[in-house]
Amino acid sequence: MKDISHRPLKSMRAGILSSPAFATLERIETREIYPNGHKFFAQGQPASGVYLLYAGGVQLSIADGDGAELILGLATPGNILGLSATVSGKCHEETAEATTDCQAGFITGKDFLHFLGCHPEAAFRIVQVLSDRVAMAFEQLSSIQGGSQRRVPQ
Repeated sequence: MKDISHRPLKSMRAGILSSPAFATLERIETREIYPNGHKFFAQGQPASGVYLLYAGGVQLSIADGDGAELILGLATPGNILGLSATVSGKCHEETAEATTDCQAGFITGKDFLHFLGCHPEAAFRIVQVLSDRVAMAFEQLSSIQGGSQRRVPQ
């Protein structure tokens, strides 16, 4: 598999992270190659950290109440896997499984949260990413309901 180095993070660094923040991020990650079919984490599993995806594709899915798999989407290079669960300290909401050989950097939850505490510009970007994901989830729910507006009792 082709090593694409730090391309996704270099573009993030140019627009978001200061040089010291980027250097810290590089220092605290452990980069590995993961084979096709590798399960990064499973729905309901406690979060251990985040994966910075550099190369490859990762399918994100959930199991419904009957155990059937519902595919949420495909993570591509530049995505951060396990972000919500790591930041919230809760279990993973989805399963992440490699659909190709992947290259990813792993950062433990403790190190990632410490990094965010020391680098407010990175923390702000993570808030933006999580907010975008919530907005996308609301859009998906709205389309599932056929665009109908339902009022929530107050």
